Amino acid sequence: MVGNLHINPGERIIDRINDPKEIFVVVTESQFHNIGLVHSFKMYNDMIKKNKMIILNKSSIKWIEEA
Repeated sequence: MVGNLHINPGERIIDRINDPKEIFVVVTESQFHNIGLVHSFKMYNDMIKKNKMIILNKSSIKWIEEA
């Protein structure tokens, strides 16, 4: 998945992810690639699925790379 994670000025992405008060993060302009592997979203027929916004459970995050 590729998308935008919005953070406050001066805040690092890792600060937002490690905040124990928040279970979810909001990701905007998200794009899912290799949809066949994402069984929980049931988007098997699309190669790329775009969403304006998703609410993502932080426990499902496996990798974060800043662009």
